[in-house]
Amino acid sequence: MGLRTAARLGATLLLAIAAFGWLQLPARAEEPILVVTGLPGGERSLTLDELRQMGESEITTGTPWTEGQVTFAGVTGRQLVEALQASGTEVLAEAINGYQVKIPFAVFNSDDLLIAYARDGQRLPVREKGPLWVVFPFDADERFVSETYKAYSIWSLKHLECH
Repeated sequence: MGLRTAARLGATLLLAIAAFGWLQLPARAEEPILVVTGLPGGERSLTLDELRQMGESEITTGTPWTEGQVTFAGVTGRQLVEALQASGTEVLAEAINGYQVKIPFAVFNSDDLLIAYARDGQRLPVREKGPLWVVFPFDADERFVSETYKAYSIWSLKHLECH
């Protein structure tokens, strides 16, 4: 087998692995990772860079799905709402796998809700609940460990619809 044939086979194998979901790489920063609808100006497709420009916030907390303390970085619900001039009574959040949850607008439009794109300084790949994961400061208040808030903690977030 020649070097070119081996290189082609290797590239084909990597593409096949990625296509079947065995290798989950995070989206590039300039690619849209979140679509927001129901906005006054119409639909917005946001890149990671655009989310970062809204302001970066951090939460260090334990979660029901991780071990120990984790530091999440992302944009708060309030920062997103202000940047997009969103309004409504609820936000319908949808994950890549089709899971949906309705989050009351008052809960979404807060500094407690974080749309995380990084965990302990690393971008969140799909295999680790990314590229976006809604998290709360679970250690800060008992209400955040309720079944309701656990349901709001949607991972692999891809779409928000403001109602």
